[in-house]
Amino acid sequence: MWRRTPSPSAGAPAASAADSTFGGIYAPPPGPPPPQYSLMPQQQQPLPPQGELAPPPPPPAQAPSIESATLRTKVQLRISCANLVNRDYLSKSDPQAYIYYQHVGASTHMRLRRSESVSSIRSDASSVELRLGADGSHEVAGGWAFAVRTEPVKNDLNPVFPEIITFEYYFEEVQNLCVVIVDRDNNSGVMTEQHYLGHVNVSLGQVVSAGSRGYNSLLSTDCRLPRGIPSFHNENHQARVLRSEGQPSRITILASTEADNRRQLVFSFSCTGLPRKDANGLADPYFILTRIDRAGNAMHVYRSSMQRRTLEPVWRDLRVPLRLLAPDGVGSGDRLRISLWDWDLTGGDDYMASADTTVGGLLASAATRATLPLIDASRTRGVKKLFYRGSGVLRVDACAIVDEPQFLDFVAAGAQIDLAVAIDLTASNQYPHHPTSLHHFPELLGLRGPTLGLPANQASAATAGPMNEYQRAIIGVGQILQEYDTDKIFPMYGFGYEKPRGVRHRCGFFGRAFGVQGLLELYHDCVCDPLLSLSGPT
Repeated sequence: MWRRTPSPSAGAPAASAADSTFGGIYAPPPGPPPPQYSLMPQQQQPLPPQGELAPPPPPPAQAPSIESATLRTKVQLRISCANLVNRDYLSKSDPQAYIYYQHVGASTHMRLRRSESVSSIRSDASSVELRLGADGSHEVAGGWAFAVRTEPVKNDLNPVFPEIITFEYYFEEVQNLCVVIVDRDNNSGVMTEQHYLGHVNVSLGQVVSAGSRGYNSLLSTDCRLPRGIPSFHNENHQARVLRSEGQPSRITILASTEADNRRQLVFSFSCTGLPRKDANGLADPYFILTRIDRAGNAMHVYRSSMQRRTLEPVWRDLRVPLRLLAPDGVGSGDRLRISLWDWDLTGGDDYMASADTTVGGLLASAATRATLPLIDASRTRGVKKLFYRGSGVLRVDACAIVDEPQFLDFVAAGAQIDLAVAIDLTASNQYPHHPTSLHHFPELLGLRGPTLGLPANQASAATAGPMNEYQRAIIGVGQILQEYDTDKIFPMYGFGYEKPRGVRHRCGFFGRAFGVQGLLELYHDCVCDPLLSLSGPT
């Protein structure tokens, strides 16, 4: 059990004079340390009573096997398409990707979890991390599980989906993917209610083995999907196969690891002299960055944000993994095409101009303050070329290759993460004796009214029974963050409570606690303080 002392214990920082409401520090009493909320096994076991046999010692810890160390890694997938079929009449299709996952030989019970911890190539792009295991509760017919869908790309038949999708890749297992591309027509989120554009079946091993060039394939226009994935029954007026005109639709899936994305190309662009595209004499420009390899294969790698109502747009501090732009190094023969487009609310976007360069050319242009001419190739042919003088210039204001630090780099350099807890004590959370209160303590069921003091010998019982929402939050967050704090002393505040001096809407200081258990004890004492009542209405 923890106790509150009026003065700090040895080695703990003293409370400041401004800490007035409760003051002290929760410090461990003399003697053996109290139990901690930990997932680590205990190193020492108590001796058995005399006359009983001691349990067998635990097996010695084994070093991680080569399979767990090298054959399992996280891969990041980026998806782009080209030459999609236009299913709209007054504008272009709004493509969206639905991704399904199948783990051959594994249980059909899978666990899906979303996260935003993976860095993105766009500042406004979302990231999705998928963890699929055998201990979840989502049962999937045919072994296929719906993984994630991307955000739709408006009016674009050559979309670059901004999401970065992270899978755990197992070298020794077969992991299949089915990527379905649809034209988003409503906000229902149901794939079969959209217009089908194509799909591809591929294993994660094929995508990884494609290397830096990416996995490139034709999109199947047969809307009959693998068993276990919802099907488009009456798609295209009962036609099973989607008819396309011109070049066939293609999809490119590029796989990389987190380590591959450490080196980033950071650059800033600005343009002048762009052509007028809108009725107001201005434009809404954005640019698409495309990599063209030595064989002539093109892959979209970046799409910028749109600048509204300007002919002199500026894009600052853009970051793209260098691996996407120059897989074989800065001196490789891969070209970069910077294409500018005018965004339109209705109809398709208007092409403005483009410039070709390389990563080395961008670095040289930034060093010499040189400009790149923007050319519209359609105006360099026939009679138009006699009067054509270009479509403006693009200036590389800054460009550099930097090593992006990772989280472990900050931890290794000595960075620490502090934790401060603030408790909402407004009346909307209800008093702790109420069964539906977020501050509910089971031992308070028989009490009524705002005065909820407990005897001191019942303080430890507050953390021994079922946990309320605040206790679970303190444990869930505190167990993780306390490992990155050396002193493990955390402050606690409260707001929205009422005391004899009046209502406090600002955060009042309750005290400092040592470790997660100390936070739980301090939270219990604060909520059950007989002088404290919840303020309202809220």
